[in-house]
Amino acid sequence: MFLKGRHDVCADYILREHARFGFDEAPHPYEVIYGVCAKLGRRHAKDVFDALHTEWVSAETKQPNQLKALRFYFLDQHCPGFLLGSLVAISEYMDHYSEFSQVLIYQDRKVKIDDGFSPSSTAFNDTKMVYGNAFEHLASFLVLPACLNNVVEGRAYDTFEKLTIAAYLELDKAVRHNAFKDNPQLAVVAEGLNNQIRNASHHGNIQFNSKSGLVAYRPTKRGGLKHIKYADYLTLCNTIIQTIAGLVCFVVAELRPDEPGSET
Repeated sequence: MFLKGRHDVCADYILREHARFGFDEAPHPYEVIYGVCAKLGRRHAKDVFDALHTEWVSAETKQPNQLKALRFYFLDQHCPGFLLGSLVAISEYMDHYSEFSQVLIYQDRKVKIDDGFSPSSTAFNDTKMVYGNAFEHLASFLVLPACLNNVVEGRAYDTFEKLTIAAYLELDKAVRHNAFKDNPQLAVVAEGLNNQIRNASHHGNIQFNSKSGLVAYRPTKRGGLKHIKYADYLTLCNTIIQTIAGLVCFVVAELRPDEPGSET
C-alpha cells in the first residue's frame, strides 16, 4: 500500500495493527519493509547488506561528494522502480514459499544437499518463471553496486572504466555485474546469477521431470538441452530473492529514501 502511494491507508493499518506484530510504537513503513526483507533474506541478505555497507563506508572516506551524488542519483532515478519491482518479485516467490522452503535448511547451514534428497514440485508451471523474473529485476538495478564500485575505485560515480553510465544501462542484463566482478566485497551481489536459466525460463524452454528430479532447460532456441537438479534450481531461486531482500535493506537503511533531499 505504501509503495503504491496509499500512504493514508498504510498509516491507518500500521496504527491499528502494529502491537499485534510486536512493535511498541507504530513504525515507519520503511521499518516494516526492512524487517520483512531482513527476515526473508536470512543469512545471505545480511552478507549482501554487509558487503555493500563496507564499500559504502570505504567510498565515503575517499570521495564523500561523489557518494552523495550517487545517493541522490539512485533515489531520484531508480529507487521507486526498484522497491516496487522488489515487491513484485518477492510476492511471486511468497505465493509458493512452501516449494522453495524445502531446501532452506541446507542453505542456512551451508550444507551440501545430499544426492538422495529429491524435493517435490506441486506447481512448477507456477514457479518456473520465479528465477527468470527475479533475475530481470535484480539485473536492472545492479547500477547501484556498479556505481558504488566506481567511487571506490576513485572515479566519479557515473564514470566506468570504459563506459559512460548511459552506455552501461544499455548493456545486456546478463553482463551488468561485470562492472564490479573484480571487487571481492561486491561480487556477493552477483552470486547465483545464471543467465542460461533466465533465458530458458523466458523462452518457455524449461520443464521439470518428477521421476528424475531434474529440471531440463534449453538456454537458446537452437542450443542443446541441459539439466539441473530441482534442489539446485530451488537454491538458485532462494539465493536471488535473498539478494534482492538484502539490497532492499541496504537501500532503506543506508540511502534513507524517506529523506531523499537531506544530504544533497
